[in-house]
Amino acid sequence: MDMINSVKDLVSFFLHRIGEQNLHEDIGDKKMALRKSAIEKILEKDLNKDAYSYFGNDDLQIDLKLIEEKEGVDKIIKTIKLKIPHLFNNPGFCATIIDGEFCESLSCLPKNVKIIPFKDFGEKEFAYSLKKEKAWDNPVALINIALANSGFLLEAKKSSSQEKIIINHINSSSVSTVEHIRNIYRLGEGAKLTIVENFYNLHEPQTRVNNTVSEWILEEGAVVNLYSLDYWVCKAGSKNITNSFVHQKKNSVLSLFNCYTNVNSVKNNMHVWLEDEYANCNLYSISLLNKSSCVEDNILIEHLKKNCQSQQVYKSVISDSAKGCFDSLVLVHKDAQKTSAIQQNNNILLSENAVAQSNPQLEIFADDVVCAHGSTVGQIDSEALFYLRSRGIGQRAAYNILLKAFLHEVLDKINDPLALKITEDAINQKLKNL
Repeated sequence: MDMINSVKDLVSFFLHRIGEQNLHEDIGDKKMALRKSAIEKILEKDLNKDAYSYFGNDDLQIDLKLIEEKEGVDKIIKTIKLKIPHLFNNPGFCATIIDGEFCESLSCLPKNVKIIPFKDFGEKEFAYSLKKEKAWDNPVALINIALANSGFLLEAKKSSSQEKIIINHINSSSVSTVEHIRNIYRLGEGAKLTIVENFYNLHEPQTRVNNTVSEWILEEGAVVNLYSLDYWVCKAGSKNITNSFVHQKKNSVLSLFNCYTNVNSVKNNMHVWLEDEYANCNLYSISLLNKSSCVEDNILIEHLKKNCQSQQVYKSVISDSAKGCFDSLVLVHKDAQKTSAIQQNNNILLSENAVAQSNPQLEIFADDVVCAHGSTVGQIDSEALFYLRSRGIGQRAAYNILLKAFLHEVLDKINDPLALKITEDAINQKLKNL
């Protein structure tokens, strides 16, 4: 195909890609209809205007040449065992995801957990992320609906104790890629699960664009902790775009932890519905950004019923010409009495060109609530730095002590020892280069 310069070109590109995918999988009539419906919606929304801020023209050209002859699975597995041998020394439960697809032969799951790969999705699963149709209002999510080519459905049933799974995401490609990933996490009544996500490259880092749509469904009493520890190390120009839709029932608890130390561009859009009483959503994030990296978080949490809680604590350390953005709205509906909601965003700038944008917002339509929001943008405390230096501590070491103290509030929320160690190791390594 020629270069993409208009919506018409873009639609032709999508139809071209869908045709290629249909050669590699049996999409089915209803799936194909859903993909084409997404394309029609894209036309209505004038994607030239709305989505090019996410996907530049260069990204789409990468996608045009994406379909490639990949190595056979057996060869990839052999390479994984050779290059990442420590993955197989863990005696606990794990799931291996190769290029977005679940690899059963390299996985060991608890009895109450099942993972279905994207290629085995039925029509119900394929459309599941559209439950409240919010995906249809988002141009990049529409691209995912049209072109989703990998992902998984994770189902967890009731358990008496908190099970833990390490999910190892492995990129086997040696060329620049664009992935459109559809993930569904369905936690049944009383399910309890901790997930630790790690990311690995089998080859030298390349330019990578990930467009992920995820849906979380937590039934009554479900409890899940997700520790997402960085993304793949990639070349400049790489992007990670995630649209997450979260549905929580009575007494469910969702705690999400993100740590970014080696990213280029990350854009997280999250929409949370606290749909029944005593639902609890906790979002925590650490970003250590330098060079021209950017992390942007756009969050909407809707309190729909009484006695629900939400907490957001986002901390960023930004240097060089990097940028951190936090845009969060907590919407408390009329029936959501006795809501407790906290938004907190704190940023430290280490250079004149570093940028932090912070916009926490509250919209409250109930009269019996406890809600607070706040943000800070500042620099290293010069008096504290002077105090440490006067005690014989070097400049770099003093900086690191103060920055670790700044991040401690989030680190203190990490209850899993492995996740804490991985996070602290990543932070210590990154602080050497800030």
